[in-house]
Formats: sequence, C-alpha cells, structure tokens
Amino acid sequence: EPAFPTLTNLFHQRKHLTTVGISLAGIGQKGVFVLMGALTNQNLMVRHSAAGGLGSARSDYEIVTSALIQILRTNDHPLMHHAAALSLGLLHEMPEISVPALMESFNDTDESQKAMVVIALGYFGPKAKAAVPLLLQARKDKNEDVRELAKQALLKIDPETFSEKKSK
Repeated sequence: EPAFPTLTNLFHQRKHLTTVGISLAGIGQKGVFVLMGALTNQNLMVRHSAAGGLGSARSDYEIVTSALIQILRTNDHPLMHHAAALSLGLLHEMPEISVPALMESFNDTDESQKAMVVIALGYFGPKAKAAVPLLLQARKDKNEDVRELAKQALLKIDPETFSEKKSK
C-alpha cells in the first residue's frame, strides 16, 4: 500500500490510466473505492479506465459487479460497454446476475460489443451454462469473429459437449 498515494495521484492526473487502474484495483478496497468514484468522472477515458481496472478487483465483488452491470444497462458509449463486459468476465464472480446481464447486452449491440460479451461469457466457464443457447445462436452470426469467439466460449463453458470435433 505504500504506492497507493502515488497511484491515486497518477490516476487523477490521467497518466497511465489503464495500468494505474489495474494496479489500484489490485490494492484492494481503497483502490476499488477510487475506481468506483472515477466511474462518474466527466472524462470518458478516466471512466473507461476505471471500468476496465475494476476487472482486476479482488474485493468488494458485489459492489463492483453491480456497478459494471449498471454501466451495461445504462451507459450508451461503446467504450464503456466494452470495458464493463470485459471486466465482468475477468471477475467471473456472481454469475447468477452477471451472466444474464451480459446476455441482455448481447441482443442489442454492435459487432464489437457482441464480441466482448462472448469473450466475457467464456471467462465464466461452466458457470455460464445459461448462455449456451445464446452462444449457439452467435455461432451463426454474420460476423466471423463473433462466430469464432462463440465457438471458443462454448469450449470453455462445456468442453465435453463442444469438443473440437463437435463444434465445427
């Protein structure tokens, strides 16, 4: 924790936002508190880095997960959606609320958001079994990247059913 004041200062000065955001989240509750506060900053890049950094949080999962889901549901900026989806996947905590929220955000988004959601669902592994029907649909998406990412996510969620031979 000796680095906390320096990291906080760098974050507020908007220097090395991504690295500092991840580092703050790794510090624990104090760092998570700084990042949570930054989610309402007027600067998009600060908000984006805060949301992205929260994917490395190792405490306060309920608060962090709720904040990230709120971003998915209410923020209309693609960068914020991407960061929130990926952070939920990196956390892979609270699947009972995270997986449905990710699935909701898949339905009405652009191709890059679909890709982020599929990646995030894959991070949950077997805890994302509820997403299998959605991912099977994503295997038929018009975007090749979405199709391939869905295949990889299915392999992580249920490797027995979706082995390489069966998922082609």
